[in-house]
Amino acid sequence: MEQFIIRKTLGRGSFGIVYKVRRKKDNISYALKQINLQNKDRKCIQDSLNEIRLLASLKHPHLISFLEAFPCGRYRYNLKLCIVMEYARGGDLAKEIKKHKRLKTKIREQIIWKYANQISDALSFLHSHKIIHRDIKAANCFLTSRGDIKVGDMNISKLTKHNQKARTKIGTPYYMSPEIWNYMPYDNKCDVWALGCLLYELAT
Repeated sequence: MEQFIIRKTLGRGSFGIVYKVRRKKDNISYALKQINLQNKDRKCIQDSLNEIRLLASLKHPHLISFLEAFPCGRYRYNLKLCIVMEYARGGDLAKEIKKHKRLKTKIREQIIWKYANQISDALSFLHSHKIIHRDIKAANCFLTSRGDIKVGDMNISKLTKHNQKARTKIGTPYYMSPEIWNYMPYDNKCDVWALGCLLYELAT
C-alpha cells in the first residue's frame, strides 16, 4: 500500500472497502478494492479471487480494466487483499439516475441508446468468452469523464464450459431473470434480462 495515497472512500460493503487512490510513481488515480481476508464468509474471498482471475484475462473498451492485485497487512489479524482497477471519474449509473430524480429531469433518449450500445458491446464480449456477468445493474456500470460506460464488479461472474448452465440463485433481486428466481438452470440470457431492466430504469 506504500505506493498509493488514499484520496477518498468510494463505497463500502460486506466484502470490504473501495477507495479512490493515487499511485505515487505515475500520479494516476485508480480504484482500489480492499477485502478483509479474515472475513468468515469464505465465499466472499473466493468471489474476489474469481474477479481477479477474470479481470486480468479480459481487455475491452467498455470493461473496467485491471492493474494489479496484492496482499497487504503485516499480521494475520489484519491481512487484506487489494485489487487495483481503472478509476471511472464519472461515478456510476445509479448516481446518475439519483441525480435526475432529484432534479426531476429525464435522461435524453440519445444518451440511453449510447449506454445500451456500450453495455451490450461489453456483454457480447463477455458472452463470446463464455462468461456470464450475473450482476448487471446501475451501480455496476461506471462512467468515464467522457461519459462512456465501463462495466465492472465481476466478483460473481461465472465462466461456463461446453454450453453448461448456471444454477446458483445470485445477483441483485430487482434485475434477476425469472429463471434465477425459480431456481432453474440459466445461461447468459440472464444478463440480457438485467440489461432490459436497467434500460427501463434509465428511461423512466
